[in-house]
Amino acid sequence: MRNIGKLFVTIMMIALMAMVIPYLFTTSENIASDDTGYVTKTVMDMYYADKTIIIITGIHPREPLAINPEIESFKQFALTHRVKMINYNVTVTQDKEDFKKGRYNGEHLVANYVLPDIYKLKADAIIISHSHEPGYGEGFYVATPAMDEASVIMAEKINSSNIDFNYFRTPTNETYKSSSIELVSKPLADSGYPTLVYEIPENITEEESTDRTLDLLNEVNHIINT
Repeated sequence: MRNIGKLFVTIMMIALMAMVIPYLFTTSENIASDDTGYVTKTVMDMYYADKTIIIITGIHPREPLAINPEIESFKQFALTHRVKMINYNVTVTQDKEDFKKGRYNGEHLVANYVLPDIYKLKADAIIISHSHEPGYGEGFYVATPAMDEASVIMAEKINSSNIDFNYFRTPTNETYKSSSIELVSKPLADSGYPTLVYEIPENITEEESTDRTLDLLNEVNHIINT
């Protein structure tokens, strides 16, 4: 009976440690706010890694499948891989249900607060999360609007891998039609960060969003470590 009691205590201690340890290697804070919303930065570095992946979520508030389900994948990946994971999550509070105004507010929160913070860091890949309506885009895909060499090389490797992601190439002579490109992805790429715009379709489940984002993170992590 005593042995059973000791075993129970041991199991409980292991379970408690499994729950507590991730918090010892995680920091989360609101780094900025204004009348339109706020930005939360979460850093997970379980293994003191020398590689860093940044994922930006919430830039467009009416794209929920590209927010919480992908934050879940960020957490799961950080727990099991030797890579520092940083998530900037944008929460739009003003006009978030208005398509144009919500997008405008989210993009400017990223441009005003997230980008200046990123510029202080070394990062091996930046992923900007979006979702799109059926019929728009190319299913699960990555895009490189700036068509810079570092981002293009990464996207081509993803496209040729076995995770079945498409790659949307922006014609070099095409004028940018998206304000998020001008405000967010192009400035990051121009600053030397390999930058992927990551798109998922909106007619999928939250679980599929998480799983497919894990596929992408696995491939990106493989690329930056080879």
